[in-house]
Amino acid sequence: MGGYVFVSYSHEDKYFVDDLVSGLEGQEVEIWYDEYIPKGANWNQAIDDAIEGCAKFLIVLSPSATSSEAVEGELLRALELRKPILPVLYEDCHRLPRRLLGIQYIDVTEFDSDDEDVVELILDGLQDLSSAVSELDELDEDEYLLEDDWEDEEYFLEDDLEDEDEDDWEDEDFI
Repeated sequence: MGGYVFVSYSHEDKYFVDDLVSGLEGQEVEIWYDEYIPKGANWNQAIDDAIEGCAKFLIVLSPSATSSEAVEGELLRALELRKPILPVLYEDCHRLPRRLLGIQYIDVTEFDSDDEDVVELILDGLQDLSSAVSELDELDEDEYLLEDDWEDEEYFLEDDLEDEDEDDWEDEDFI
């Protein structure tokens, strides 16, 4: 799949996440989660560095995760860095984070934490995420207007309009 997967979760969901990480690593998926932070390391810096370096961001959703400031901070950082995100619904949540509403999630609420089907569903989701990212990478930038281009002179003509004489607006070429 290429690169490692950062796992964001609430510590109240540790048993599920430990089983999930073990299962994914057993399938040769490279994982990073906070259990890998060395003793004495700067916690926030280690997490920021890990999010920056990850290929994919997996967020385990539960009521405790959706109310966690740490999980929210990790999600915001992943969004800021435009990381591909795979939400996994572990427990029913009253509300999902607004920024995840447009992303299809994997629902594992009906499974036991050590169920092999959970790992298979998430493996499939990670593979689908890889495929989607590959398709986006293949798009011809000249054919698609990317958000970064909005301020480019080529797409944003405000400077050009300031040079035009107001009388030119009545000319047929502008209508």
